[in-house]
Amino acid sequence: MDLILALLVVGAYASAWILGWWRWQYSRTTTDELLSAGDEVVSVHRLNLGFNALVLSGLVAQSAFLIVSFQLDLVRSMFPSGWFVWGNLGAWLLIAGLVLQLNHRRMHVFGLFVLPVALVFFGLAYFAHRPTPDERTAAPMIWRSLHAGSLVVGSLAAVVAFSAGVLYMLQSNRLKQKRPSLGSAIPSLEKLQLFGERGLLFATLAVGLGWISGVLMNLVAQAGEPIVVWSHPVVWTASLLFGWLLAATSFGVLYEPARYGRKVAYLTIATGLFLAVELFVVWLTGHGGGGRVG
Repeated sequence: MDLILALLVVGAYASAWILGWWRWQYSRTTTDELLSAGDEVVSVHRLNLGFNALVLSGLVAQSAFLIVSFQLDLVRSMFPSGWFVWGNLGAWLLIAGLVLQLNHRRMHVFGLFVLPVALVFFGLAYFAHRPTPDERTAAPMIWRSLHAGSLVVGSLAAVVAFSAGVLYMLQSNRLKQKRPSLGSAIPSLEKLQLFGERGLLFATLAVGLGWISGVLMNLVAQAGEPIVVWSHPVVWTASLLFGWLLAATSFGVLYEPARYGRKVAYLTIATGLFLAVELFVVWLTGHGGGGRVG
C-alpha cells in the first residue's frame, strides 16, 4: 500500500512540474491569455487548474502515505524518526506552502523549483534507514527534534531564497539585454528581491538554531562520548554553511547597498549551492539516521 501511495506522490508531483513548465514557457509570450497547441487553443486558466489539481493530489497522496507508514511503524512498536520523518516533513511543508499560493498566478513559477526539491526530499525519506526499537538513542527526543526541525526549516527557507535569486537573475538579464520581460509569468523584481532577503534571513536563524543545538547535544552527550566526532565532515560542512549564512546576512544588514539588486540574488544562489553540498554530505555519511556517527 505504501509503495502505491509513494508512486502516486511521485507521479503527481512530476506531472505537475511538466505542466507547470509548459504553462510558464508559453505564457511568457502570450498576450491574450491563450496558448496555441497544434490545432487546439488551450486557455492558461485550464492549465492553472490542471497544475493546481496535480499539486493538491500529490499532497493528499503524501499525507495518506505518512498516515499509513506511521500506523505500520506503531503496530511494530516503532516510532518513525531520522531521515524518514524529516525528509517527508520537508517535502510536505514545501508543497503545502505552494498550495497556499496557488490562487496567485505569478507564484506558480516557484513550483518549478519547489517540486523537484520536494521529490528529492521524499525520495531520500522513502529509501532512508528506519531505526529499529533496539537501536540506541544518542540524544533526548526534544533535542533531536529541535536540531533536525530547525535544519529542515532552514533548508526550506534557503530553497525559497534560491528560487527567488534564480528568477531575479533571469528577469534582470532579459531586461538588461532589452529583451521582453517574463511579464505576468513571474513576480516582479521587487517581490523577488524581498523573497530572497527574507528567505536568507529565515535560513540564517533556523540553521543557526540547528547548528547551536547540535553542538550542545555533542557537548552533553551521554557517557561523555560525542554523538558525532568533531572532525566528522558533517560538522565542519555545517559550520561552513552557518558561517556563510551569518556572513551573508550580516553583510546585507551592515552594508545597505548589498540588500538591493543582483547582489541579493548572488547571495541566495550561493546559499542554495552551499545547502546542496551540506545535504549531500549529511546523506552520504548517514547522519540523522539514529545512533552515533563517526
